[in-house]
Amino acid sequence: MNLKIIEAKSEYELVICSKLRKEVFGEEEKAPEALYIIDDFDRKSDTHNYLLKVGDSYVATVRFIKVDSTTIKLQRLVVLKQYRKKGYAKKILNYLENDASKLGYSRVIMDSALKAVGFYEKNGYKKVSDIFYEDNRLHIKMEKYLNN
Repeated sequence: MNLKIIEAKSEYELVICSKLRKEVFGEEEKAPEALYIIDDFDRKSDTHNYLLKVGDSYVATVRFIKVDSTTIKLQRLVVLKQYRKKGYAKKILNYLENDASKLGYSRVIMDSALKAVGFYEKNGYKKVSDIFYEDNRLHIKMEKYLNN
């Protein structure tokens, strides 16, 4: 299967990111609209959105926003339901981390939905908070230091 990861830069590509987020966050998880609409962060020059395409279909997206000169915040990682358990989340996450490292960032923070904690722990993330409730779901803060 032909797999490609791109940085979403055009308005068209941001719309695709939003549609993928809406299918997972909005329709599956009943999370607030703020998680899937194109927001001000999506258009900032130091925010990076990524899309993973399999064949002719976009199946995953993720973004990071700049926190400070060394830290980014991972957000909005989704994989469409029919494409899960195929390693695509790991691929797009690794791509984001490699890109962030090349850009000089050394730390990734995030608020992980509780159901995704195991995935992030397998990818080197550590829990750094107690569980809290956000966007209609339980979350926990996590972090990872990148190897620059």
